[in-house]
Amino acid sequence: MVDVSINSSLFIQILNFFILMIALNHFLLKPVVKILGERRAFFQNLEQEGDTAKLMIEEGEAKMERHKVEILSEGASVLGKLKDEGRAQERELLEKTQREANARIEEARANLGAELEAARTQLRSDANVLAKSMVESVLGRKLGPAS
Repeated sequence: MVDVSINSSLFIQILNFFILMIALNHFLLKPVVKILGERRAFFQNLEQEGDTAKLMIEEGEAKMERHKVEILSEGASVLGKLKDEGRAQERELLEKTQREANARIEEARANLGAELEAARTQLRSDANVLAKSMVESVLGRKLGPAS
């Protein structure tokens, strides 16, 4: 039969447990929660920038469409007087507008893609550093350089 008695070692163990919980909360949980909050804010910022870029693209497309309608109406009025010349000018203006709009759209997409890739790279780097830091903290010793 096992004899279980409550003595001072039980209270010492309970005290050790609470000290350990406080230390883990202070040195592990709070920094991780802080970093996760920063990441969440970073991605929300990226999402807002993406939404802004998308809105700019949509505004550019709408502006291009309005410009296209204006050019077509001008071409229709000129068409009565100078039919051949009007058609040539209309075609040139539409192509120029389309090229400019396409160039702006591609530039915005390229910028967004580059920013997204940079953010992913930074996130991977930070995640590796955080993971290494957590492993070192759990193991209680420094790890060698990553291979």
